[in-house]
Amino acid sequence: MPTFISRLLDLVLRRQREERLSEEIQAHLDMLTDEHVAKGLSPADARLAARKSFGGVDQTKVRYREQRGLPLVDGLIQDARYSLRVIVRDRWFTAAIVVALALGIASSSTIVSLLYGMSFRGLPFDEADALVGVTGGPNRTQGRRVPFGVFETWQSSATGFASLSAEVDTVINLGDDENATDRFPGTYLSHTAFGGLRIRPTLGRDFRPEDDLAGAAPVAIIGYRVWTDRYGSDPAILGRLDARTASPPR
Repeated sequence: MPTFISRLLDLVLRRQREERLSEEIQAHLDMLTDEHVAKGLSPADARLAARKSFGGVDQTKVRYREQRGLPLVDGLIQDARYSLRVIVRDRWFTAAIVVALALGIASSSTIVSLLYGMSFRGLPFDEADALVGVTGGPNRTQGRRVPFGVFETWQSSATGFASLSAEVDTVINLGDDENATDRFPGTYLSHTAFGGLRIRPTLGRDFRPEDDLAGAAPVAIIGYRVWTDRYGSDPAILGRLDARTASPPR
């Protein structure tokens, strides 16, 4: 432990350590130079002989750092310094790296958010773990859609569920007197859908049993985002909407 603390202090006081090391090396070189001068060499030859007998200064510093420092941390610091020099020297390369990292982080965040929403967070309904989805179909060509008549049979005979509702994805043409008609992704729902999920519309009425009948006038409940973005949260929009789509499959 004392050795580790000593190395950690050397790492923190890196500049002082380097200055002390340089002073010690220079002191050794001066001492060797004096010895060679005493033997009769000229000062220039004595300095050269001292360096030869001492060995490589840079190699000595590297060995000292390895003995006194933390090699892993020292390596990280050196890599960081090299990266900073590259960033300063080649800004276009740096910009490309930053863009690539940003795209990678954004993609990863999106994937994590989707996985979290589907696998961990669950659906935003009361007792979401009690919801069950059922699909089926007579053959592959008709997909996995259950005919509405079969659903009505299930609804009238099933006793193990608090509520049953039907849904089919579609596209809705939504317009009104002040806005041009736009296409929105939508869903056909039976009148029991929102009641089974224990939610109610913010404005207006819920679906009614007569809305499920063939030939009934179309009734639409728009989402909160469409209401705020397209209609500015205007409560007077009730009754002004014109929702048109193909007849729901039955």
